Amino acid sequence: MPINLSTGLNVSGVPFTMTYNPAMLTLGDGVFNTSIPGVSAVFHIVTPGMATLTAGSATQFNSTAGPLTLGCLSAVAPNDAPLHDDRCSGLRHASPSMGAENEPEPANRGA
Repeated sequence: MPINLSTGLNVSGVPFTMTYNPAMLTLGDGVFNTSIPGVSAVFHIVTPGMATLTAGSATQFNSTAGPLTLGCLSAVAPNDAPLHDDRCSGLRHASPSMGAENEPEPANRGA
């Protein structure tokens, strides 16, 4: 499952919590894009059905605007799981850190 950002420009951190149905999806170790210099990431399965990811850097993820794949999470779904089943996963919270000079109002944040 790729973790994509609409841009890495002026973004220096992304924390999020993902909820999922553990009967429909088994998460494995997080694999993250090593081509983003200086980015460190921590992936943690809190409980079956909830995982967190925090990725951050002292500088922005990318110096130009444009889509960016932060990394991928490995996951396995049962063979009989319906394709695009909404019960598999859901993003609960994503709030990028953009640096003080570029920090938007909270209502305008998005990943």
